[in-house]
This record gives sequence, structure tokens and C-alpha cells, in this order.
Amino acid sequence: MQTYMAASRVTKKDQKKKGAATAATGGGVLGIHHITAITRNAQRNIDFYSGTLGLRPVKITVNFDDPTSYHLYYGDYMGHPGTLLTFFVWPDIHKGTRGTGQVTTVAFLIPPKSLEYWVDRLRRNGVSVVGPSTRFNDAEQFISFHDPDGMMLELVAPSSVSSYVHSKKKIQNEDVSAINYYNVWKEGPVDAQHALRAFHSAAISEEGYEHTASLLTDTMKFQLVAKDEREGRFRFKAINNRKLGEVPEAIGSVVDVVCQPDITRGIVGIGSVHHIAWRASDDSHQLDLRRRIIKQAHLDPTPVIDRKYFHSVYFREPGGVLFEIATDPPGMTIDQKPEELGTKLTLPEWYEPLRSKLEQEVLPPVNLPPRNMTKQHKEESSVA
Repeated sequence: MQTYMAASRVTKKDQKKKGAATAATGGGVLGIHHITAITRNAQRNIDFYSGTLGLRPVKITVNFDDPTSYHLYYGDYMGHPGTLLTFFVWPDIHKGTRGTGQVTTVAFLIPPKSLEYWVDRLRRNGVSVVGPSTRFNDAEQFISFHDPDGMMLELVAPSSVSSYVHSKKKIQNEDVSAINYYNVWKEGPVDAQHALRAFHSAAISEEGYEHTASLLTDTMKFQLVAKDEREGRFRFKAINNRKLGEVPEAIGSVVDVVCQPDITRGIVGIGSVHHIAWRASDDSHQLDLRRRIIKQAHLDPTPVIDRKYFHSVYFREPGGVLFEIATDPPGMTIDQKPEELGTKLTLPEWYEPLRSKLEQEVLPPVNLPPRNMTKQHKEESSVA
């Protein structure tokens, strides 16, 4: 099965047409753009991530390398970079196993006062929860649980904004609940005050530490900001993370590298993260990062590939995790209005001739949770 090379490449001519001549930032990545994992069942995935966790389904499309399978996107109301968790629906592949060379945990940011709400909500929905626990000298509390396919998730509540972003700048009097509150999906089933705000971080399990750390700090411009040597956990923050357009500062800026030399190597499959994507502000920034990955890190990134909602460059970091550099534009609203996001099947232009066959013969229909589930109980929407 092809994993990332089949979609159309972006030529230099295309980049000029799409306004890619804006000046590169000169800095590193802006933080996490999206994380893509693998699920066995589309409906069960939607029920959990939208119905239970309250993320908005912002795009229901197909895998651009395999149009016979769904690619599901979840995020905040607008599907901003830094909030996007996506899934390839591959029911027939093997079950993944946790280990080194993988993103082993995906963590979302929540306000500190929301921990009790989430423990109760998850348990009422039949989810086994561990915690609350603390990390980094009580700088954050978190709970851990698994999704229906076995992928490890965390909801993390920093004690303050500064303890999360490691910045001297104050954000609304250290009110963590203010981070990205404007963009939460207020029509979803979760009370807006408790809604998942964005990615907090991702944890990467590695057999070693130095080579991945060097890539993060020297080439991608992360900064080591905390460490727990007892756990072998090293925290890095994207120092180029900042407010850009509608994407606020302090979302998705953190990655933890967990050194686990005694753990066997993981196998990517159902319940695993397939890849993690890092934000580039535009095409020029992406090309600058690609050049540095080649010259400084001596790695072999792909050409730029058009994924319609962003442009992508892929490469494997020294520990084996598949990394992507993805542009913020064009974004999720390139083919749907904000109020229409995730309400029907969208296809890239090159697959439109297959729409009837895909909808009627190939893709199983899926039902979306009703909006305002706890208040209005609207009828379910159906796609495909």
C-alpha cells in the first residue's frame, strides 16, 4: 500500500500561482499542523472523536493515495492547524503495536477546571481513565485513556499558560481556558467551557535520544524546555510558535521525546499514529525548511505534494517516525464554507469522476452526531 507519494506534485509554477512568493519566516516550524492515525471503522471513529470527545468533523474525504478508503479530519470549528487529528480508515490491515520509532501518545489541551468533567464524561461513555496524574514537577495534570482502536490519548491541563508555553508573555492573566476558546465547536456535544482546545503535545518514543533531539533543535528550531530524566522524557517547544492569522499562539507547540532503549520497536497499524505533520506558514517557508532538512540533517524529503488543503513534504526522522511539513494555507475552507465543514463527502478534483461509484458502491455510509446533542437533539446528518 502506498503511503504518501501518489497525489499530484506541486511545481514551481504552481507555487508562484498560489502566492508562494511570500517571504519565508527564516525560523523553524510553527508547531504541530496535524496528526494522522489509522482506524479500523469509520463510524466507530466518528462516534468517539466527535460524539464523545466533541471534536468537529471538519472534513470527510478519501485517502488521496487510495480513494476507496475514507480520510476523516477532526478539529476546532474552522479546522485550524494545531487542532487537526485525522484518520485513514483501513479496516483490513494488521493491528499496530506500541514501541519505539512511533508517536505513541496524542495529547489535547484542556482548562485545569475541566479535568473532573472529562473523567466523568469519559467514564459515563464506557472509557477507562487513568489519573489525574502530574508531570514536570506538577506543572501539568493529565488523564490517560485509549480510543476504540487502542491509541493512547491524554487530556492535559497546564497549571498556567506560562508553564505550558514556557514564555514570559502573559496570555489573559494566565487563563489557560482562554486559549483558542473562540474557535471551539460550540454546536458540538461537549460544553464549550470544557471543550478540547487544540493539541497540547505529542509524545515520540525513541530507542535513542540524541539524533532526534538534534533534528528538532538544530534544523526545526525547537528548544529543550523541560526534562524528567527518571522517566526519560525530554520536552521541546517550537520557538517559532506564534499567532499567525486566526491560529492563536500556544497551540500544538510541544513535543515530548521519550527515550525507551529497552522497549521493542513499534509496528504501525490500526490504533497507531501514521505520521505527524509540522506547520509551515506558507510555501516559501516550507521550501526553506525542506532545504535545511537536506543540507543540515542530511535526510531525504519528498518533493512538495499537493494535498488540496495544504502542501506536504515527507521524510523520516532518525528514529524512524514519519514526519511531514505541511503549509497552513489553503486550509479546510477551500472547498466548503465554515458552516458546511464536514457535512458531506468532499473529493479532490482528480477523483470527482469517481464520486458516484465511491458514494454508491465503495464507501460505507456514515452518520454524524447531531449538533447541540445535549440541547437541541437535531436529526443526524448522513454522508456517502
